[in-house]
Amino acid sequence: MKKGKADAFPIPIFKSTMLGYVLGIATTMFVMYAFEAAQPALLYLVPACLITSFGQAYLSKSLTEMLEYKEGDDENEGEEEKQEENK
Repeated sequence: MKKGKADAFPIPIFKSTMLGYVLGIATTMFVMYAFEAAQPALLYLVPACLITSFGQAYLSKSLTEMLEYKEGDDENEGEEEKQEENK
């Protein structure tokens, strides 16, 4: 089977990030109920997701691959711009 960009990252990074998201939501809910005040969810979600995704990438020795990831097709990017200019 041919591998594409969707297969660039192994599933463990996704699973650990989902775990971080759940932990971030749980932390948000706990703090909200403990202090009886609304809390911005991103205050807990962003660090939890970043720590778990970067931690998993570091442990699986794919941190540089994750940091170098680019979305989109670089080969066709210049051609699309040239076609738009010629119109």
